[in-house]
Amino acid sequence: MTPRRPLLALAAGAAVFAGGWVLARATLPEWRAGELPGRAGAAERAAVLVSAAGLIADGPPRMRADAIGGSTIGAACETVGAAAPERLAAAGRGLKIVVSLPAHWEGGPPGSSTVELSARGEPIAASWVPSEAAEFFGFDSAVADPTPVAEKLALQLLRPGEALGPATAARAFNNDLTVRPIVGAEPPEVLVRRRPPGSTTLESRWLGTVEVVRSHIEGLDFRSVLSASAVPVLLFVGVGLLFVILLGRRRIGIRHGAALAAAAFASSAASELLTADEPVTLAFAVLGALFAALFVGFAWSAAESLTRSAAPGYTTSLDALGRLRLGPRGGRGLVYGWAAGAALAGVTLGVWALLARWPLLAPRGSSVDLPAFSTGDNPLVVGPSRAALALLALAAATRILPPRWRLPAAALAAGMVITPVPVEPFLAARAAGVLVALALLAIFRRWGLTALLAAAVTAAALPPALLALQHPGWLFATLAGAGGLALAVPALGLVGLGRPPAVESAPLEGPAFVRRLERERRLQYEMDLLARIQLRLLPAALPALAGYRIAARTALATEVGGDLYDFFRDERGHLWVAAGDVSGHGYSCAIAHAMVKSALASLIGAERTPAEILRRVDRVLRIGAGESGGAPARQFTSLALLKLDPETGRGLFSNAGHPYPLLLGEGGAEEVASPGLPLGQGPDRTYRDRTVELPPGGALLFFSDGLVEALDHRGAAYGFRRPGEAARDAGVAWDADAILESVLADWRRWVGPAQLADDTTVVVICREPERLASVS
Repeated sequence: MTPRRPLLALAAGAAVFAGGWVLARATLPEWRAGELPGRAGAAERAAVLVSAAGLIADGPPRMRADAIGGSTIGAACETVGAAAPERLAAAGRGLKIVVSLPAHWEGGPPGSSTVELSARGEPIAASWVPSEAAEFFGFDSAVADPTPVAEKLALQLLRPGEALGPATAARAFNNDLTVRPIVGAEPPEVLVRRRPPGSTTLESRWLGTVEVVRSHIEGLDFRSVLSASAVPVLLFVGVGLLFVILLGRRRIGIRHGAALAAAAFASSAASELLTADEPVTLAFAVLGALFAALFVGFAWSAAESLTRSAAPGYTTSLDALGRLRLGPRGGRGLVYGWAAGAALAGVTLGVWALLARWPLLAPRGSSVDLPAFSTGDNPLVVGPSRAALALLALAAATRILPPRWRLPAAALAAGMVITPVPVEPFLAARAAGVLVALALLAIFRRWGLTALLAAAVTAAALPPALLALQHPGWLFATLAGAGGLALAVPALGLVGLGRPPAVESAPLEGPAFVRRLERERRLQYEMDLLARIQLRLLPAALPALAGYRIAARTALATEVGGDLYDFFRDERGHLWVAAGDVSGHGYSCAIAHAMVKSALASLIGAERTPAEILRRVDRVLRIGAGESGGAPARQFTSLALLKLDPETGRGLFSNAGHPYPLLLGEGGAEEVASPGLPLGQGPDRTYRDRTVELPPGGALLFFSDGLVEALDHRGAAYGFRRPGEAARDAGVAWDADAILESVLADWRRWVGPAQLADDTTVVVICREPERLASVS
């Protein structure tokens, strides 16, 4: 990659963001606020208002700049339509100055008064709230009635030539309110008085008619508040539950999630510390910051872990970044992530500007929430949360949908909970969320996790940083925090691009669960390979023998074992049938299986007997284990070997520790007993041959111990009796396939849905009845 491409990407992202900023500066009131009043002038104006209302200031003020509330903007848009941005900007309602100072009135309890000034320095809201101590000790509102103070506060909010009209009652949540038109205000404005239980009072100016403002206020009932709170609560519970499940299964890494959570909590707590007025308020704010940080940690840890576990061998430059080993790969992710995030922020600002001019889609908030690092608006909370939710949706879609539907389905699901632009109607807000989620997932698909995180954080940090640059005196903390964050990402990216690749190409271990998953995948691959090897060692086709029918099948367990069977023909036409089982699981079984098959193929001859062959195979296995290490020192092999004369049905049988086969005839099922020790271990073996005769219409049933030792749900073994009964239930005298299916069906009913503990093999040899032979 040439150095020019990252620089072009940075320039392109900055250009798109600049375009969105130009549209915002031309349209949105918060970006057209102009120069805000000085701190000294704002403090003096608030002190005069408080004093005129009959309040006595008890200490120095605390001041900050903030954005206008969403309901106020919504009411203005509904009242004046497309002209709302111009009217709000002209009235200085894009930003506000909030001045809080301790105050009381003569004979009243201690408390604090808050005055909100418009960007032009005019008062737009005023309130008085009793101190937490006063509320705790229960000052009687009848004695400490704030009504006179409220009336005076209301008068201080009027401009020259304005007056208050008749009051209309309203109720929002648990607050009683009155809405009064401001006679003489143009465009129409109203004064809203809120009187919650206790001694609190609040007076505020809203741009809008009485009917519009009242509808917005009464929309804030208990049901709407509960509905708005339900989504975050359900998200927190769902993500937390997923985190706990992954943690319990040891399928999660928390390094990066914990780092993001710590950064989110530290920055949010610091912001709340600067803005909270009283200890209890601060305590609740810090608690909220803690829950937000926990959500970030849970969501990112779960999303990253599911992403890693879904793709074998997946690596991310976040591992190198976390260990301060920034190199070209991480630098590329940071640079392209910043460029994409800047473009996303510019497009979002442009959408805000267009919506403000389009009365059919009314915004319900400000394009920038202040202060930037408060709990709900912190870029280190908003950015990682959006990225994590998009990743979680993609991880879910990857597991349940075909590839072509995964990206759109994930964007649709994540867009239901991501709200970059609060706008009415509901579907418009959801569409904006889907588009943002789609953009984040496209960034992840193209450049990876580092770029996704960088883009999400940049998109959340750049707008408040640029707005703070316009008002550094009031928004210095936002400028330092958001601006520093927005500049650090590309700066670190360029540093990484300039470093040698060896910095991050050195061996770097990922999370422990990833290494464990890789081992599990490797083991599963090896087990699948062994299963294929074992199947290839089994006969590709069953022998076709006149007057006989043969059927055989092996059911593999979850761990590959060593069941084997094979058929040979010697120079005199004898049919040799071998059925066996190698102890243990894994490669050693496959090696011993191959050794047994090779030994049988080379040793079987017309002049030899099964017992002689078993002795020679035993010797081969011992030599293989002792000299070549082909089998473990404690591995043994059971093997049943039959030499059958097809003309007469007579044969010789010898057994080395394998389950006795069953001879099926008119008299029922009879075990062909031939005791003998397994091959490959212990003292030298001696085996004996016994004569076997397969009568016309009879059948021989060979099976491995996986059949008779299989357990049902109560722990009872299938046993040696049931195979013979199931074979007789087949009802066909010499149909080997029917007998095989009858035995296996009965066995499967016994085992049920449980996974097999051992391989299971069944071989059936049937001789045709005499009446069929005579007809033929």
